[in-house]
Amino acid sequence: MYLEVVEVRDNRDPTGNNRVKVRAYNKENNEQEIPDEGLRWAHPLMPVTDLTINGIGTRPPAPLIGTVLLVTYLPEDTLKQSPIYIGGLVRSEIDEMANGIQKRDPKSGGPGENSAQGDMPGKGP
Repeated sequence: MYLEVVEVRDNRDPTGNNRVKVRAYNKENNEQEIPDEGLRWAHPLMPVTDLTINGIGTRPPAPLIGTVLLVTYLPEDTLKQSPIYIGGLVRSEIDEMANGIQKRDPKSGGPGENSAQGDMPGKGP
């Protein structure tokens, strides 16, 4: 199983399926060469008790911009173009891997000092 550490750069999935655009640490650090618009969409791995089919069922919110995720790939995805996010990692322990990836503000999605730690909309300051 191949695992990769990525950062959420966009969580506005036009399909409404909670996909997020992700930037891989140590592979896609050059933001001029690979702008956020060119990043891959990662699909969520959902528990079988929460599957959504045709808009029926429950769906947790997409991860916040700046969240660090662990992704994997199906064996058939030899080019690693369709990541599947399987969980989140504590940001403070992963930041040293970033090597030039600029942190994003989870509220605005723009460059910022804030990380995703504890910044949930509607959860107070």
